[in-house]
Amino acid sequence: MSKNLTISEQITVLEQENLSLKRLEKITLKFIKKYYEFSSKQCTIVESQNGDFEAKISAYFKLNNEKSKDKFLEVMLNETALNYFNSRRDKQDS
Repeated sequence: MSKNLTISEQITVLEQENLSLKRLEKITLKFIKKYYEFSSKQCTIVESQNGDFEAKISAYFKLNNEKSKDKFLEVMLNETALNYFNSRRDKQDS
């Protein structure tokens, strides 16, 4: 955030960022529930049990900041990526 913004402009920027994060959270939880049949409560339990999962993904894909992680989620959590993953998984299961 730029230091030249007024307080109301900073609030607007933060509100937009908050909406974006909420949207990503909603998409992620929807994806997890639909394809892995986990609820958000179960996700929290799994996340606490596997706390280093995000760190491993971040290290592997070189996601060094929140912006790169958000972009990664936007790219990975879509129908095309899901279809690709499912086709690869189906081939491995055969």
